[in-house]
Amino acid sequence: MLWQFVRYGTFVGGLGVWICLQGCLNAPTSSLSAKEALALSASALSGSERYNVSGEVTLINPSGMIASHLFYDGKISEHGKLNMQWRAEKEGQINGGFKERSAKEQKMQMEEFEPLEILDLIKGNKASVRYAKQTANKDEFELIMMLNDEVSRAHIANELRTQLNTIAEDEQQLLRQSASAQRLYAQAKQELEEKLARLQVTTECRWVASSRSWFPSQLSVETTMRYQWKNNMLQEKRVSQTHFLPSK
Repeated sequence: MLWQFVRYGTFVGGLGVWICLQGCLNAPTSSLSAKEALALSASALSGSERYNVSGEVTLINPSGMIASHLFYDGKISEHGKLNMQWRAEKEGQINGGFKERSAKEQKMQMEEFEPLEILDLIKGNKASVRYAKQTANKDEFELIMMLNDEVSRAHIANELRTQLNTIAEDEQQLLRQSASAQRLYAQAKQELEEKLARLQVTTECRWVASSRSWFPSQLSVETTMRYQWKNNMLQEKRVSQTHFLPSK
């Protein structure tokens, strides 16, 4: 699959960044457009100096099977710095046990997934935003956001190219010393560009927040990639869910 191709096709790979919006106000959602409600809710989040996040990321391969399912916890400290820890289910363990990932694995995962970068992409009319028809909790509101397809495509293409470049930087010594490693990297780069040439990407987000405080409780993002490879049209998905918890 394309995400895992970049991660494991040559050596290994991965990035993680915290991005947020600015501002703060309060008003009933019924009197605001969906974009205004999103701006105020994002402002409530960025206006909080400290809060916690937890979530999970699932990669679904072209066969429709789960290729990767990882979990993370994080804490936003002063100045908006995000400290995250990743964990994965233990192989063969049924009762929901987890193991901490190594420092190298955590670095790779941070370089591969940016939980809140979508907020930055939505700015500047790069997404359509609308209210969901109904929410399970009357004290909350839910927004559905569809990122512009071309913006979404450019973002994913840049993400995958960045991962491959990161791999090359991490493996500079190997690339200098091994002709076979150089050939592998050149082949991986060529294959990636061939897949990106016909890449189609759609990204749908769901944002749930309090209608009283504006503070969000959840952000869900589903990104679908479609691309042609060896005369076959393939599809992959990345599904993430991030929960926000105010610090006590």
